Amino acid sequence: MIGKLEDGFALAEFGKITCCASSKSANKLIGYPPEVLESFEKYEVLPDIILVEADGSAQKPLKIHLEHEPAIVRNAPVTCIVLGLSAYGKIFDAYTIHRVAECSDDIHIRLGGLITAPVLISLWERIKQRLREIQKKKKDLLTSDRKQNILILNQRDTVSCQVIEEISEYFSPDEIVFSTILKRETFHKNNTIRKFNKLSIERIVGQRKIGGIILAAGQAKRMGCIKQVLPWKKSTLVETAVDSAISSGLMPTVVVLGAHAEKIKPLLFEKSPWLYNSDYQSGMSSSLKVGIISMIQQKVDACFCMLVDQPLVDEILLNALMAEYIQQKPDILIPLYQGKRGNPVLLNKRVFPALLKISGNVGARAIFSNPDFYVLRVETGNIAVLKDVDTLDEYRDLSDQINC
Repeated sequence: MIGKLEDGFALAEFGKITCCASSKSANKLIGYPPEVLESFEKYEVLPDIILVEADGSAQKPLKIHLEHEPAIVRNAPVTCIVLGLSAYGKIFDAYTIHRVAECSDDIHIRLGGLITAPVLISLWERIKQRLREIQKKKKDLLTSDRKQNILILNQRDTVSCQVIEEISEYFSPDEIVFSTILKRETFHKNNTIRKFNKLSIERIVGQRKIGGIILAAGQAKRMGCIKQVLPWKKSTLVETAVDSAISSGLMPTVVVLGAHAEKIKPLLFEKSPWLYNSDYQSGMSSSLKVGIISMIQQKVDACFCMLVDQPLVDEILLNALMAEYIQQKPDILIPLYQGKRGNPVLLNKRVFPALLKISGNVGARAIFSNPDFYVLRVETGNIAVLKDVDTLDEYRDLSDQINC
């Protein structure tokens, strides 16, 4: 980060990739005042790239610019605007859009409506119009055919591949970029540590459709209360499982309910579809079959079978297992920790018919020994695959360990 204007110029003179930035103040970037940007325009050696923190959005994914925004340098050939994809599918209100009143007037959508691809397109068109107005006021010397405005849709990890495809249809390839902050996590295999890059999943998975089944139909007799709604961090156990699945891009994700369904359903509104297993008392197999039938109907290539009481299973672990699955192409992938079998398991659609034949209080492990299937066991080095909460003591212990 460049804190002084002359430092930015120095980089420009040495032919480096250059930036104009600002200092930090209370965890916030403070943009340079307009006169500093004006000095760039007068300088003989302009930087190749100028990164400008023009204005924040009050930590919201979307915003509408005021008359003087965004701050841009005259004669800049390329201007990039960043919007957050975490707004997709959310309610159009003050929690998702900074200056929602102005935005509502501009793109003609009612407060309380859903933010969809056409809404994002309308917002982008409004921003481009604002850019043209500012460039005109600045007496920009570059003609429109020599200028490029690019939309960067950040938070790519918050939506599915299907959403990306839907949005992409509205843009030319050189007008839009999807991005996400890299998350790195140590992942172990065969006692070898390697780095897992979140973006690598997007390159590997491609168009494969991988769903998620969250089993949440149990009676939790050993717990003595409704396990699914127990608090976890700022959420609940069932919501934590759903958030991890959706953040990992598992589409579709469905929650199978049974016991206490009426208490759990309100937590799932606008988060995930749910299915009711009326035969939940017969055991886990009945819930798994309800989920598998849904996956077959939605034509997935594979799916995770997740348990509602494993809150340490997060998107990074799911993505790491997905990468192994795509590379090795097993029928069944089983995560291990120090040689012990854990969950969630990843199931190829080839095993779905066999799963529809199981019965009793057993899950996918009923077919693990089937010689017709290629079973891949992956050492994860992550104890999360073993950590579930069947009793209140286990729940309290795990909560204390991570300071819930």
